[in-house]
Amino acid sequence: MPDFIKVLQDMEALNRFKAAISRQHSHGKLKAAFISSVKENTSGLKKVAVLFSGGVDSALVAKAVSEEVKETVLFCSGTSTAPDLNDAEKAAKQLNLPLVKIIVKEKELPSLINESKKIINSNAVLQLQIAVPELASMQEAKRQGFEFVFCGQGSDELFCGYNSFRKVLAEKGFDGVQEEIWNKLENLWEHDLKRDLSIAEHFKLKLKAPFLYYDFALQAMAFPSETKIFSPEDELRKHPIRQLAKELGLPASIYAKRKKAIQYGSGIASKVSGLI
Repeated sequence: MPDFIKVLQDMEALNRFKAAISRQHSHGKLKAAFISSVKENTSGLKKVAVLFSGGVDSALVAKAVSEEVKETVLFCSGTSTAPDLNDAEKAAKQLNLPLVKIIVKEKELPSLINESKKIINSNAVLQLQIAVPELASMQEAKRQGFEFVFCGQGSDELFCGYNSFRKVLAEKGFDGVQEEIWNKLENLWEHDLKRDLSIAEHFKLKLKAPFLYYDFALQAMAFPSETKIFSPEDELRKHPIRQLAKELGLPASIYAKRKKAIQYGSGIASKVSGLI
């Protein structure tokens, strides 16, 4: 089976992927593909870390992975007043999984920003706002002896997770939303994955993203855009993934939780902006 992350970097491979998408969508096949992805990605592993915010994507990955790997530990970083830390703590208790909270102190930010700049080779504010909490979490995971780190990347692109999809729907309709999904996927490597993998490689960690498993992505893209976002007023979005989370036993407080971007949930965005 092709590596979907490599497919995203190759337009010819992406066109072949598009041609393979079924015209019929199925929750059952989506669920089966997710379970298969998790099993394949966890095969033979004894301990894993999960980048965790308490949102539906990271919680779904954490729950599924923990059922395959006995030692599954969650990692969340942010400032002392970060919303993500509280949300992550509540969600971790509901999942009955250990959580490591990394409090990023203001005096530590300049060095974290400089290190992030070198690792990801970028001075872009948004890239650094996301890189800093990721770096803090992966650095701690490495320090604690983990080699494999799981994340929820790909769900927002595949299932209209970003708030911007509401504006696209209002202005261009569902055809515009479908076009925007492809646009997000085609830019996923350059905008997100290259950064995330660079940080992981810096710490000699192997980053795993179950939502970016080829067959799962194939099943996800079979779902029409109107099943992912219902209207321009839809503040939840990602309905197929929320249904999957519900079916796999996550509580409503998690699967019906609104998305909060990592740079804001970590409390780091404004502080990074002020220091750059």
